[in-house]
Amino acid sequence: MIEKLVRSCPEIKRIYLLIRDKRGKDVKDRLTDLLEAQVSLIHAPPSMGYNREFASNLLFWCDCEQIFNRIKSQKNGRQVLEAKLRAIKGDITLPKFGVAKDDLVELAQEVSIVFNSAATIRFVEPIDVAVRNNIYSVSQLVEFCDELNGLQALVHLSTAYSNCHKRDTIHEIFYEPPMRGDQIISAVNSLKRIQDEIHLYPSIEGQLCEQDEVGEPSRSACKPQTFYKRDRSVPNRQNVTSDLLDEFTRIALRRSNRPNTYTFTKAISESYLLDLIKLRPERYLNEKIPVAIVRPSIVGGAWREPDVGLVDNYNGPTGAILSLYTGALQAMPGRGERIADLVPVDMVANMLLCTGWHLVNERCGRAESTGASKQPKRDRGAYVFNFVSGNRNPLRWHQVTDLIADLAYRYPSKMLARLPSSYFIRAGQLYEVYDLLNHWLPARLSDFARGVLLRQELSGRSSALVAYSRIRQMTETLTPFTSNEWRLNDANVCALYERLPSQDRQLFQFDVAMIDWNEYIRNYIIGSRIYTLRDEARNVPAALATLRK
Repeated sequence: MIEKLVRSCPEIKRIYLLIRDKRGKDVKDRLTDLLEAQVSLIHAPPSMGYNREFASNLLFWCDCEQIFNRIKSQKNGRQVLEAKLRAIKGDITLPKFGVAKDDLVELAQEVSIVFNSAATIRFVEPIDVAVRNNIYSVSQLVEFCDELNGLQALVHLSTAYSNCHKRDTIHEIFYEPPMRGDQIISAVNSLKRIQDEIHLYPSIEGQLCEQDEVGEPSRSACKPQTFYKRDRSVPNRQNVTSDLLDEFTRIALRRSNRPNTYTFTKAISESYLLDLIKLRPERYLNEKIPVAIVRPSIVGGAWREPDVGLVDNYNGPTGAILSLYTGALQAMPGRGERIADLVPVDMVANMLLCTGWHLVNERCGRAESTGASKQPKRDRGAYVFNFVSGNRNPLRWHQVTDLIADLAYRYPSKMLARLPSSYFIRAGQLYEVYDLLNHWLPARLSDFARGVLLRQELSGRSSALVAYSRIRQMTETLTPFTSNEWRLNDANVCALYERLPSQDRQLFQFDVAMIDWNEYIRNYIIGSRIYTLRDEARNVPAALATLRK
């Protein structure tokens, strides 16, 4: 998204990025690392040179790595990046994001649009971490935005699955959350405080001793008395808190009918944002600062920009695709006939930017003269956009696995674990048996042969059983989305696209009906191989030879 703005909106004065210190590096070093990221491109389409006055300054909250090769390849490209991008030290879990006073003064005068995409996207994040990053951060977002004198629009990124408990059509409206934001923040904090209120004894006097041959207690056989046998030890403070939070998580997910803490906290964060801005009617909603929530479905690799198939992480379906492609995973739990509601990451970026454009036009009273008959509709004063593909251009999961199986044998990876196999088995007892025989057992035998027979030292990286456990966790996380499908209305998205000028539809394309899924999935698989696995095309002949053995 940042790369797209710098390349396609040259009149933007500056883009501020909120970045936290990490692994001993300050924010300037992390921004430098961001700009120095290098990969080998598959191809480089001609740059689009359309100039667009979008806004003077933008502020992003993000946790991502972008590739800026196309910009740096242009004349003075590196200088342009350094001039436009500025790192601001902060943390979304701190009051007002922990931004320094001097930085806050500058941002208050300069920033006109805020895009908030900061969140933890791990589906199985502990509840306290998910609440802190996805819900508490929303309250600090609003507190921070209150300081921005020049703010004209606020765009918040959520997920299309925030209301996945619904079995009828999910509309572009706000739904009743499973809990209120302030309630769950208070509940989680209370559970964490309990660990400081329970007095735990490091040891318990009194021994259970076995008798020796003469009937006397054997000192060597004495063992500490243990009343709580979880993990066969007296729990420490961390275990007590984990037990309480884990039990709270199970109850919350079961009662709210959510598959994981990510969708649970995202549902709450949407309504929490609405509650907070409604407490400030003099500043937000209606004729004041407009607010929008964008809900993308499953985000996949790039469709066209900054490069075809670009993906540099294992998030979303990428990990499953690569596991099937390399043979580490032989089959997925799910139903192949279900809709795979994928949206390319570059289309998500374009959708977010066009949402900001629409809000600024509304704020400034500028009507888009495109002849469009439809207008995005508000709900409770704010806009909601379901950015999905399954409604107008459905893709089935079996199409994805069929293409994986085809490419795995035509262009195999040098990182082949086993002969590739790619299909779906319905989740349940049948898949559990299959998983035991085809995944767990081979991994166990592999570790046994290498560790016992060959006497190799196995580490976390080299253990097949450790790799299996990670893949197992990934498949369990994805199973709700490969076994079910949802009807998501996207009328607001369609209306927004119709209101774009024709030149902007080309420059900021987000019409999912334009996607050729066969072409996209092939590029996605190849891009995952090149960018994520770092497995270059020149390795294909050797991999083919290995596959034929």
